[in-house]
Amino acid sequence: AICLELQGVPCLATLPVRLMTVKIVFCTGAILFFVLVWRHFTKRDRMQDWLHGLPGPLKWLLQWYSVMFVGLTLLMGETMYTIIRYTYIGSYMLDPAHFENGASGIHKGIRYISLAGPMVGTLAFLFIIGHVIKSVKASARWREKKGHNKFFVNRREDMVLLVIAMPAVSTIMAVRSVSRMWMVMRGADTLENGGAQMDESLYLENLEFSNVAQFYVVFEFTQLCMTFLAEAANAEYQWAMRFAGFQGVYFWVGCGAIRSIFDFVVAFLRAHPSFSAVVGIPLQAVLDLQILVLEKISTVFSVLTLICVYNMFVICKLSYIKDALGNASLKFMGMRLLLIISVIQPKVLSKLAEYQFHDLTEDNARILHASLLSIECLVVVCFNFYAWEIDIDKDKIWSNSNLLEGLTKA
Repeated sequence: AICLELQGVPCLATLPVRLMTVKIVFCTGAILFFVLVWRHFTKRDRMQDWLHGLPGPLKWLLQWYSVMFVGLTLLMGETMYTIIRYTYIGSYMLDPAHFENGASGIHKGIRYISLAGPMVGTLAFLFIIGHVIKSVKASARWREKKGHNKFFVNRREDMVLLVIAMPAVSTIMAVRSVSRMWMVMRGADTLENGGAQMDESLYLENLEFSNVAQFYVVFEFTQLCMTFLAEAANAEYQWAMRFAGFQGVYFWVGCGAIRSIFDFVVAFLRAHPSFSAVVGIPLQAVLDLQILVLEKISTVFSVLTLICVYNMFVICKLSYIKDALGNASLKFMGMRLLLIISVIQPKVLSKLAEYQFHDLTEDNARILHASLLSIECLVVVCFNFYAWEIDIDKDKIWSNSNLLEGLTKA
């Protein structure tokens, strides 16, 4: 392990470990769970009347989208503080001479990309906050003119904000994964803290969690489309769309989410072997089951992906959808980009590492994937900004509509 002395601190390796033992993935999960519950309660008119009666900024600070970004900003801030202080500065990652001997095992070119990844990811995170603020302020002005509660977002705008905001979770998880792989490759963790296996497992946990969040957003987009279909169609057509219209997407989302959750659980058990002993499930049996399940589900998932794409291609061509969302297919593609990248990119890099392309190792492939994902988050965020700010009837998004609730009760 590379153990560096740092101004009165005996060993740098122990510092990031102490901070990184707080699992951001579980903190993020707790924040999102609370936000979803709070989001449900704040939909009620009486709750919004109460919130808008509060003094000063509390009327918007206690809205679910504000609570969500306060929590996520704290997590992103803690992550970047750790990276800048203990990796960029403390581990001399910015000093090329310190890595000339290749002791860390980090490829020279990949080191530069990995250094840029967290900074670009931070820029993507800030861009998302700006986009959400822009959307909320525009709709607030519209509602104020209509005499409605200013900061209340209706069901449709609620779903649009989730679509815009959720890449923030992927950004945090990608940046955190870069930091985890730095710890693995620098030997900055110790056996007492679980060693490299712990960090590699947490790296996988972070990425699988972000996939689950993105699958949920795809589901929310289908529900947004359903509100427009419900508004334009009769009861019989609504019933048909509810039970047949989005089945390809539902199966794809369900299969993908289950696969990511399963991989997350396996990574968790790898990081905590003692836990598998407590529940009476041998770790090796779980790993064997993972290989078997992935072999079976990969083919099914590939077929479902094609069905999902065709399903949404047809739905997005309907005039009810196009009148409100414009190029809905473009918006759907923006939500799927990170999921596509998270599946294809690591496989390509792993195959290159297998053939030792330019001396690429498996660890270098992993840190490169997380670093590129941090950068690609900015690309997706810019793509979403373009997709959701053009060719869209915002009056239909902002208008009060509880059609989805009525449809689900039908």
